[in-house]
Amino acid sequence: MSVSLQLPRAIVEEIVKRASEAGVSVEEYLLDITTRDIDPVTAAEKYVVSAQ
Repeated sequence: MSVSLQLPRAIVEEIVKRASEAGVSVEEYLLDITTRDIDPVTAAEKYVVSAQ
């Protein structure tokens, strides 16, 4: 599933900048920051689901 979000341009630019600095896509960056505080098993499951 994919969704569209409306975010302020400054926020989008910051996300793109941080993803680029990390050497990953925006999608990978957002997935990483949204799963970093959950337990490793749940995080792994979310990565697998998002890769499909």
